[in-house]
Amino acid sequence: ATLDAFKHCNLLETFPVTVKDALYIYDFIKSKCRREGHTFLYEKILHRRSIRDRDIVDRVKAMKFLEDNKVTIQLEGKVSLKRYYDYECNIKRGIETLLTPRMGRHDFVIEPEGLEGVFGDDEDQKKAAELICRNPVTVLSGKGGCGKTYVVSKVFQVAHRQLLEEAAAKYEEEKYLNETLNSSSDSLLDEGNSQKNQEGTAYEDKSKKSTISSAKQASVHGKQDRPARGHDSDGEDDSDNSIGQILLTAPTGKAAHLLGKRTCLEAKTLHQVIWSYRHNKGNPCGWAYRDVRALVV
Repeated sequence: ATLDAFKHCNLLETFPVTVKDALYIYDFIKSKCRREGHTFLYEKILHRRSIRDRDIVDRVKAMKFLEDNKVTIQLEGKVSLKRYYDYECNIKRGIETLLTPRMGRHDFVIEPEGLEGVFGDDEDQKKAAELICRNPVTVLSGKGGCGKTYVVSKVFQVAHRQLLEEAAAKYEEEKYLNETLNSSSDSLLDEGNSQKNQEGTAYEDKSKKSTISSAKQASVHGKQDRPARGHDSDGEDDSDNSIGQILLTAPTGKAAHLLGKRTCLEAKTLHQVIWSYRHNKGNPCGWAYRDVRALVV
């Protein structure tokens, strides 16, 4: 319940002084963080006689009450709501996981050759593009109009082309393997027919059929696993999408639309991705973004 809700139902006056002080301080921290976009406040900001319409009687006791009840966290002269602190810790752990080399994980490395001459003489944009290509995690910051969206759009246009080339190469490799397998199965078939004619045994006939069936199943499996070319399962053209490996996100629908328009790739809002994850939390294999290799926020 909010502070105003306690006031309206006349419950606030029934609370002990320390609890009332704590509610006012909590409301101040929450409101200021939400209004100004912070995740913490400096403790000195809370050194005030009154908050809203109440004179704080004992700030120290109230702050200890909030911390003892796991409402706030106080570290190095900073005060944060515990849920905000937990959010940042989760983000920190996720970034550390991405930065830690791990066996079996293939990091997506963007080749920078396709970006030569794209940014002209702007050294900051060149450096930003180089960092994105080279590092698993990159944070870009700058004032409005400095070219953050431009840099991201150009880099991931190159990344998109790179993924399409990789998919095409993989398809050709699988196609070659399937053709080789089919050729081998035909040879086995001819050999089996010859052996059957010579010996005329039922056992060899059964063995031949089993060999051919296994070869055909392997061939069909290889065809099913190859990447789609031109159309998806719904019949829609997917030749221009990012094969599910580049995910562009933005806080609002307008920003996502702009990002998608600049890159010519599909972009989603953060809420769409979060909702999708929560909806499929019990079935990770069914999550639409499970194969993402590059995330842009």
